[in-house]
Amino acid sequence: VVDIRGESVSVKSGSPRTISTDRQSGVPLSHYALGVDRGLSFERASEMLRAKAEGNEAGALLEGEGFYISRNFKFGNGCKGVTLLLRERVSVFAASNWIPTFKIYRPNQGLCGRTFLREHLNSNLPLSSNGARGPWTRLHDATRDKCTHGHKCRDLQCFVGKRMQTEHLVCGAVLPFWSTIQQRVLSKTVRTSGGGFQLVQQMRVVRVRCQRADGTETRLVGIHMTHGGAARVQAIEMDIRGADDADGKPDLKPDLKPDLHSLGRGKQAGKGKGPAAPRQPSHGRCQECGAAHD
Repeated sequence: VVDIRGESVSVKSGSPRTISTDRQSGVPLSHYALGVDRGLSFERASEMLRAKAEGNEAGALLEGEGFYISRNFKFGNGCKGVTLLLRERVSVFAASNWIPTFKIYRPNQGLCGRTFLREHLNSNLPLSSNGARGPWTRLHDATRDKCTHGHKCRDLQCFVGKRMQTEHLVCGAVLPFWSTIQQRVLSKTVRTSGGGFQLVQQMRVVRVRCQRADGTETRLVGIHMTHGGAARVQAIEMDIRGADDADGKPDLKPDLKPDLHSLGRGKQAGKGKGPAAPRQPSHGRCQECGAAHD
């Protein structure tokens, strides 16, 4: 189970929306659209830095902790990359030659990975807290509703580096509709041990703590619909409706066999000039089929 994290996660207006309902349990299958703010404000980053210094044994920042700015790289929107490094805690079972690792925080993405100090210093320079305020705030504000490619990006749906993103979850009666959902989830090709390739469905079960429109907090667990989540949810709804319509249609072609014997007799009776004489009861066997008729 993977967590969806962000500085703020809220349920968008119009959510949840019922896709279908399980006939046996009566539990609905619901679609949630979540607005996720992945960014980290400068005030929040400074607060995290002070808390880390107070939590260290010496009551000060450790070597390598603090703000950094990229040496030469600039995003398409003209902003320089700014990062915050916080050293991870050392395990008591760590070896004596253990190399410390650092968590990387960015203004538009929050926590986005881990790195080693020497590797990070190859393309970044240390920056004081006062010097980091301007670049950090500019990148934080510029990526609220736009990607980091800037005005040159022609993809209106591009979300690279965008701070505010929409995530789609399918929650509720997931198990009864598991096969239908699985067909619409993003898949990837992986190499097998025998040297071939296999198509694997990426069913990601996620959990998230978010706020409703009325300000109350709620917790959700469901299937994460990535990369075009709204279109995938719509396709799932259409598949379920199509299956329900197929189950509810009456059988228009009943398996009834015609009475060939009576049809054949009627044909012979129609050859005469006058109306066919009424059939007389007979207790013998039919000359055509050999069956006994009354």
